[in-house]
Amino acid sequence: MTKKNISNKTEETILMVAKNVFLNKGYKMATTTEIANQAGVTHAMLHYYFRTKDNLFSKVFEHYAKIMLDSFSLFLNEDHPFAEKIAFGIEAHFDFIASNPKLPYFIVSELINDNNFFKQSANKLLPSIKNIFNQLENNIRQEVDAGRMQYISAQDLIYDIICLNAFVFIALPAFKNSNCISEEEYSKFIAQRKAENVQTILNRIAVK
Repeated sequence: MTKKNISNKTEETILMVAKNVFLNKGYKMATTTEIANQAGVTHAMLHYYFRTKDNLFSKVFEHYAKIMLDSFSLFLNEDHPFAEKIAFGIEAHFDFIASNPKLPYFIVSELINDNNFFKQSANKLLPSIKNIFNQLENNIRQEVDAGRMQYISAQDLIYDIICLNAFVFIALPAFKNSNCISEEEYSKFIAQRKAENVQTILNRIAVK
């Protein structure tokens, strides 16, 4: 393995560990010392790659946010009927959260705690978010003009998707703790919720 490959692997390991520590402890309670220890690197090495906790958090946030934004861009550029693209986008967003189930609660907590650095990191993504909204709005208006769907603004559509998908995983711990759902039923429940969320959005935009 070349030095470059080793360097990339080390950086990826630190990012993965940092994500888990930030999600479990929140931004304020997370420490670079703990992240370095769990990643199996020295604190000096972590500092070499990322310099500060702020910069490390920014890299983690931007990395995973980019994955999510890229998935939205991908479904919009697919050569399929609009309803199919929307369904694919909802499923991609749902699967992303399912792979990072603590992410919605983390975001809500950081916003409630008025984490200015979190807000600053989110603001860096505004140009990409606006591009997606503009592209989606254009597609929606084309579909409405062709009589294939009811109008809903791009902002409202994305908001509905995020709320439906995120709340599944925000509420899930309460269901588990109250024994409303067993571990055996978990996979079936998740698959059912994803399908119902897709259908809810498609019903919302369907021509009546």
